[in-house]
Amino acid sequence: ADGADGASAISAALAYGRAFLAPAADSSTRLLGEVQQLMGTLLFVGRLDSSPYAALLDGSHWRAAREQLRAEFLAIHKLPDESPLAVSLRVGVLALPTLVKVANVLQAKVGARAPGSYDRLPVELELPSEFTYHSIVTCPVSREQCTRDNPPMLLPCGHVISLISTSKLSRGCRTARFKCPYCPVETTTALCQKLCVD
Repeated sequence: ADGADGASAISAALAYGRAFLAPAADSSTRLLGEVQQLMGTLLFVGRLDSSPYAALLDGSHWRAAREQLRAEFLAIHKLPDESPLAVSLRVGVLALPTLVKVANVLQAKVGARAPGSYDRLPVELELPSEFTYHSIVTCPVSREQCTRDNPPMLLPCGHVISLISTSKLSRGCRTARFKCPYCPVETTTALCQKLCVD
C-alpha cells in the first residue's frame, strides 16, 4: 500500500471501522479492546510484523476466527454443529430404550409383526429441542414437504398433517368428519388450525 492508493485504502478502512465496528464496540466492552487493536494496526500498514500488533498475525487467531464464523453460520441457519452421523448416533442412543420397550411389547402380543416390518414407528418419540434444526415440516400421511400452498394443519388431537391430506381425508368437505391417521380422535377440516412455520 504505497502512495495515494495506500492512503485511500487506509481512509476506506477507517470509514468502515467508524460505520460498522464502532457501534459493535460501543455495545460490548469485550469487543472494544479488539476494535481498538484492529484500528491501531492501520498505523503500521506494511510493517505490521515489526509492530506492537505483530501477535495478531499468529495463525491461532485465524483458526479461532474460522471456528467463530463457522459457529455463527450454523447458528444462523439452525444447523447442528456436529456431523450428521454424530447427531444420528446421539438421537439413536436417546430413542433406543423406548424402541426396545416397544419391541418387547409387540413381541409379547400374539401374532404381532416383527418390529422391523413397520413403515413407521408405532410410538411417538419426544426428542429434546436441541435436535430441532429447522422448520421443515413433512406430512406423515402424504410424505410430502409442507409449503405455503400446502401448509401444515394442527388437528385437535395434536397431530399435524398437511392441508391436502386433511382435504383428502374429509373428501373436500369442511364439515365432514374424519379420523386422525394416528389416533382414534375424529375431527373436521373446519376444526383444524393452520400452522405458520418459518
